[in-house]
Formats: sequence, structure tokens, C-alpha cells
Amino acid sequence: MNSKSLILLRAMFMSTSRINALKHTTDKKIRKKHIGAIVGAAVLAVYGAVMVGLIAGVMAGFGFKEAVPGMVASVITIMSLVFTLLKSNGYLYGFKEYDMIMAMPFSVNEVVSDRFLFMYLRDLRWDTLISLSALVGYAIAVRPTVLTYVLWILLTPFIPLVPTVISALLGVLVARIGSRSKHRNVIQIVLIYIFVIPMFFIQYIINYIIGSDKVDDVLSSSSDLFAGISKAIPTVGWFGKAINETDVLSAVLLLAVSLIIYVGAVILIGKSYRRINSNLAGFEVKRNAKKQDASGIYKKKPLVWSIAYKEFKRITGSTTCATNICMGMVMAVLVGVILLFVKIDSVILLFTHGHPADVTPYRLIWPFIVYFFVGMVPSTAPSPSLEGKNDWIIKTMPIDEMTVCRGRMLFNLCLTLPAGLFAVLSGCHAMKGGIVDYLISIYLIVVLVLFSTVYGMKCGLKHVKLDWENEVEVVKNGPAVNTYVLPNLFGTMIVIALMIVLSFIMDLKLLVLIVSALYIILTLWSYARVRKLAHI
Repeated sequence: MNSKSLILLRAMFMSTSRINALKHTTDKKIRKKHIGAIVGAAVLAVYGAVMVGLIAGVMAGFGFKEAVPGMVASVITIMSLVFTLLKSNGYLYGFKEYDMIMAMPFSVNEVVSDRFLFMYLRDLRWDTLISLSALVGYAIAVRPTVLTYVLWILLTPFIPLVPTVISALLGVLVARIGSRSKHRNVIQIVLIYIFVIPMFFIQYIINYIIGSDKVDDVLSSSSDLFAGISKAIPTVGWFGKAINETDVLSAVLLLAVSLIIYVGAVILIGKSYRRINSNLAGFEVKRNAKKQDASGIYKKKPLVWSIAYKEFKRITGSTTCATNICMGMVMAVLVGVILLFVKIDSVILLFTHGHPADVTPYRLIWPFIVYFFVGMVPSTAPSPSLEGKNDWIIKTMPIDEMTVCRGRMLFNLCLTLPAGLFAVLSGCHAMKGGIVDYLISIYLIVVLVLFSTVYGMKCGLKHVKLDWENEVEVVKNGPAVNTYVLPNLFGTMIVIALMIVLSFIMDLKLLVLIVSALYIILTLWSYARVRKLAHI
């Protein structure tokens, strides 16, 4: 990498750094947002570090120290494969400054290399956190040699390099196939779902196969699992051998092969980089022209429905938005279809590591499980930020801001509610629920989806980010999405745990009414905040 590439890479990091923005802004509201985001990321990092360190320490303490390096490399590899595939095209293609950067004195390979490194280094901080946290737990239990520390730290940045390259190449393949068709977004979305969704369920399939009753048996099975992954994935095996046997040759192999694959991928992507970007840009021009020709469609519909239709066109017109926002709905529908054709007992064994359980007394908790899927990321959270530089157009139109918000919320309800209802009804059917169970479950999922929609809208307005380089920064890493996801995720987990515990001393139907009343209150509070924020 030459000095020119370093300048471009540094500029990309400086333009997206919260710390850099914090240093150069004097706006108190913006400073508070950045400080809150930094503190939230720090809390999440500490929590993750403690959990990973404990798991590594327990495995090593129970005599499975050889499995810890394989576990670390396996987790980092799977994370890199999944998350890179979901966002690689957003970083490599169609970014905002493409024309400006390509007009600068940089070669195509330099641009591709810097864009890839930008994506890779942004994720490397979390991979490094996982690896070093596991090293601490491992070191406390094992007391390794100094060479082990050196090899572990030195090899950590290279563990995610090959899986990141593989996912990026898959993303390029998807973009190349899709860029040749007028239905490119549909093709890309379907291909990404085909690659990604199996990765979410493979964990439970493996757990079902190796499930057991004792802690040491679980650890032994996990050790066998990671040993199998080490044999199947060479980079994982090399890392494990380098740490467990202080094998310098394996370390050199990991370093050399990772760098060779990276350089080869940059050259391969560079050959078709301009052509794919040109095809995608040409498609955008045609799509925008069709939007203008279809302007009469919006006039024939009520205003709120027109805004909802606009949201629909924007989400389905972006591979990044569709794959990230609609992922939960697709998974909920898949689970619903599975429950229609597979016995509930078999599904329970899959998710409980092979332990049979009678879930019929807890069928009213099923809507909360469905909500984990459909409430992952509502379209209302990133929607205000996705307007970007075009936000001024909406601000200057003779449309009340609250009407715009209602249109956005209407679209999310149309997107989320059908999938949620289908999954809930399939679950009730599989668990042989009565008419009362059906009615309560429908009522619950409607309340939860309403809360998700309105709370997401509140987060979207409160933490709007209009200056972004690509949609990934809004849909996956945006402050509005992060502010929504963490409280919603942990809040739902706490509610489910409390309902299971309290069901031993209280009637579950009464608990459902209390919890639903709480969600209704939170929904009304969020709606009041939306009204206030919409008129600021």
C-alpha cells in the first residue's frame, strides 16, 4: 500500500469517525448524540468482552484448552462471513463519492483495496475484542508461554481476512449477476438471502446433533465441533495449531495465504469494478426516470398511502435496505412455514439442545418469540436518515411532517404485521391452541408491532443522520438503528424471562394483559414523542 492509498483510507475513516466529529463540532445536541453512541458502544464492548472471556476461561478450566483457539477463530470467521455479505456491496459499489474518487489520481485496484480495507478494518475492532478477551480468559486458566501471546496477538487481524474476502467476492458475484438484469434488486436480494439465512439456523442444527445433559459433555461436544471446523476451514486450523503447538509454520501459512488471497481478490474485483458500477448507475437513472413518469400514481392515492408507497419503492429499490430490514420478516415466514409441516416437538428439540419440553402452557409467549424476528429493525428507524441530502425537498413541500411520519409507519405495519400474524397463527396451530389462545396471540403481536413501529419512528427522528456515504452506515451502523435495537432486544428478553418465572405464581393470561398494557403505554409515549419531534 502506497502513501496515496493511505491518504484515501485515512480520509474515509476521518469522515465517518464519531471521535473526529466530536472534536470538531460545537453543536451541543450533536455532541450529546456522539457521546451517547460512544458510551453505548463501550458498554456493549465491555459486556461482550466479559462474556467471551468467561466462556474461554471455563472451556480451558474444564480441560478443553485446545478447543479455545478453534472457538475464537470459528466465531470470528462466521461473523465475518455473515456480516460482510450483508454490507459488502454497500461499501464497494454505488457509494456517494464514486465519481469523485474515480476522477482522482488513484488506480482502480487502489480504490478497490481501500474500500475493502475500510470495510474490513471497521469490523476488525470487534473481531479483535473477541480474540483478546478470549486470550485473557485462556491465559488465566492455562498460563501460556510468551510465544503463545505473541502468535495470538499477531495472527488475530488475519483470522477474518479470508472470510471477509470470500464474502466480498460473493457480493461481487451477486452484483455482477444482478447488474445485467432490469430486475437486479430482486435477483441480488434473493441470492443474498440464499447465502445468509442458512447461517442463522446452522447453529441450532449443530446443537441438536451434539446436544447432551451435562456441562462437561456439552464442552466435549463443543470441542469436537470446533475440531471439525478446524479441519474443514484451513485458516481456523492453522490458527489453532499455531496456538496449541506454537507451530510457526502454521502461523506463516495463515499470514501468507491470507495476503495472497486478498491481493488476488483485489485484482479480480478491479477487472470488472468500473463496468459493474456503470451498470448499476445506469439502472438508477432508468429507475429515477420511471419514478418521474409514474408521478401520477402518487396523485391518485391518499397522501399517507402515497408516502407509504414511496417507502416501499425505496426499500425494495435498495439491496442493502431490503436484505437488512426485511431479514426478520423472511425468517418469521420461514419459521411459520416450518411449523405448518414439522411437529412442534421436533422444533423444540432443535432449539433446546435435544431436551424435550412441553411448551403448551407457554403458548402465549410465542408472540414474543415471533417479535424477535419481525421487530429486529423496523423500516421507520432508518427511514428519516435515508432521505440524506434530499431531506430538504420534504421539508419544503406543503406536507405536514406528521403526515410523512404516518406514511412511514403505515408502510412498516404493512410490511411487518402480515409476517408476524402468519408466524403467530402457525405457532398456535402447531401448539394446538384454543380460540382464546388465537385471539390473545393476535392481540399481542399487533400490540408489539405497533410498539416497534412507533418506537422505531421516535428513534429515527431523534437520531437522524443525513450526512452518510452509503446506506450501510444508516441501516446497520446508524445511531437511530442502534438506539432502537439494543433496548428493544434486551427489553424483550427480560419480559420473556419474567413471564416464564412469574407464570408459576400468576395466571399467564393475566400476565399477558399486564405486559400488553405496558407496551401500549410505551407506544402512546413514543407516539407523543414522534408528534413533538415532527414539529421541531
